[in-house]
Amino acid sequence: MHTAAGKAQKPAVTIKDGDKTLKKGTDYTVSYKNNTNIGTASATIKGKGDYTGTKTVKFSIVPPATTLTAEKGDGKFKLSWKAVNGITKYQIQYSTDGGKTFESAGKAANTKTSSSLKLDTSKTCTFRIRSYKTVDGKKYYSEWSKAVTVK
Repeated sequence: MHTAAGKAQKPAVTIKDGDKTLKKGTDYTVSYKNNTNIGTASATIKGKGDYTGTKTVKFSIVPPATTLTAEKGDGKFKLSWKAVNGITKYQIQYSTDGGKTFESAGKAANTKTSSSLKLDTSKTCTFRIRSYKTVDGKKYYSEWSKAVTVK
């Protein structure tokens, strides 16, 4: 899994023949396809010199994680986060047991960068958020943000 950063993703490839690690450019070449945007990309490895054959492997490109902040105010928890471009929505979760188990706090539109949650503010809550993009019916999720606890 690789994170979309607005440029082509080219994960490193290691090819072995038994214990011998083959050399890129000498023993094989690698070409990439659909490796810029969130979704499924592919790398095609083609043998060269003493090596023949071609193998294509797929890898996922996911949205980057975002940064979350949270605070209490007016009987609600107020969350805000850094926007992630090119996504479908954000998924928000909360925990009342110190982050051991999380429950859904809902989803937020891709245009939002904040939300207010009506939860019991007398409790300590931990929050996290991740973004996702739906491509051809499949959801590609970012990593969860760093959990934020509000006492």
